[in-house]
Amino acid sequence: RLEVMSEMGGDFHPSLLAYNSLLNCYANAGMAGKAESLLERLDDPDSFSFGSTIKAIANSGKSQLVSISRAESLANTFGTGNEIIFAHRLKLCSKWGLGNEAEQLIRQMEEQHLDPGVIHYTAAMNAWAKNSDHNATGRAEKLFKRMEDSSSFDLDLAAYHSLMLNYSTRGQSKKAQRLLQRILESPNMTPNRNTF
Repeated sequence: RLEVMSEMGGDFHPSLLAYNSLLNCYANAGMAGKAESLLERLDDPDSFSFGSTIKAIANSGKSQLVSISRAESLANTFGTGNEIIFAHRLKLCSKWGLGNEAEQLIRQMEEQHLDPGVIHYTAAMNAWAKNSDHNATGRAEKLFKRMEDSSSFDLDLAAYHSLMLNYSTRGQSKKAQRLLQRILESPNMTPNRNTF
């Protein structure tokens, strides 16, 4: 409606915020084609515009190859990445179990002097949970340990759940029980139904 109203004349022009809201709706619905089409029409899209479009691709039914290549192409179009765009690209890696690629994206963030956060590392650990590599759990544990050892991270329940997912998908019940005990003993976390 906003676009129709602006085309009917007058001084009404939707703001980038309005377009980004529409892009987010397309993203949540997995309407990648509509999101990409709208992004192409924007005069000055920002990181939210590109991030929402990548999110739409992630939520669509597109194949792994198409999804990853489209997301990379959009990220390159934007230029230097930022935390939002990397988070959506990492979500794609998580969806497809691309652990190595997820860790590569984290390294790219660091090379671009961006600070990967818990959300980025958690997505990478989720990618390892869906990966069939024999050392996937070990790679996820290393990512978790990096966060745990760094004072710049405030680990949340989602990070613990991600490591727990790695253990549960591989039937590593003893490790899962030890991690659950840590969650239960933590004064800063309250387990929820996903924890159990």
